[in-house]
Amino acid sequence: MVPVCSFKLALKKMLIASLLLTTMLSACGRPGSPVSSDVPVSVHAVNYSDEEFQYTLEDPADPSNLGGGEAIGRFAAGGTMCCYSLPKKWRPGMKVKLNFELYFPNPSGGDARKTKNTEMVDIPQYINPEELWLVRAAHGEMSIVLSNVQPDHPKWTGPVKGWPVPTLAYYRERADIYINNSKGTIDALQELSKGMRSAPEETAKGMWELNERYDRKANFGYAGYKDKKYQEFLRADFDKSLAEEKENLKLLEANRP
Repeated sequence: MVPVCSFKLALKKMLIASLLLTTMLSACGRPGSPVSSDVPVSVHAVNYSDEEFQYTLEDPADPSNLGGGEAIGRFAAGGTMCCYSLPKKWRPGMKVKLNFELYFPNPSGGDARKTKNTEMVDIPQYINPEELWLVRAAHGEMSIVLSNVQPDHPKWTGPVKGWPVPTLAYYRERADIYINNSKGTIDALQELSKGMRSAPEETAKGMWELNERYDRKANFGYAGYKDKKYQEFLRADFDKSLAEEKENLKLLEANRP
């Protein structure tokens, strides 16, 4: 039998441990603050400009308080990021440190050029902390909007109402990318179709080896690249794909803005 005094001592230790755990949990929050007075909010970004950027939001007084981190395309919006902490009560002069990289097309090809930037952005007055939106205006101005609704909602308080609308030049640029890709596909299919007539065994060998590496099921049912049925299949498949891609190119060019 366990002595009564030992039982009481064990119970006392359990109560003390429980109280310590409760105190530690209630103290969770910003470093250096025994009881956090901050509220974590979701972070979003919306880009009304023609420049892609990647960003993070940083508390000037506490570098561990970070939010964001994703890339935002031209005339686009990001997802929901977690989290940035805001004080329960707004204070005059509140700012957030915005670290961002702008991406520009590289005229010589290759990776896009980028520039690193830092700005201090005002946090607008609020009654209660709401979700934090980083807004990049058409001409590049950065601002913060606190809102639990999206830009297309009637109660949205951002500088621009509604989601970004791409320019005509942007639409044409994107259309030209698809058109050029289609033309490249047509050129490749024409070469393959030509090869199946001028050098069928050599062309079939190249396709067989490619399929063995990346899509072995495509070779199923054939004896090898010298199999005449395999060569006939490739010839018919290339001709069909070529005809379909030519029709696709016509639609792309007809629908170009």
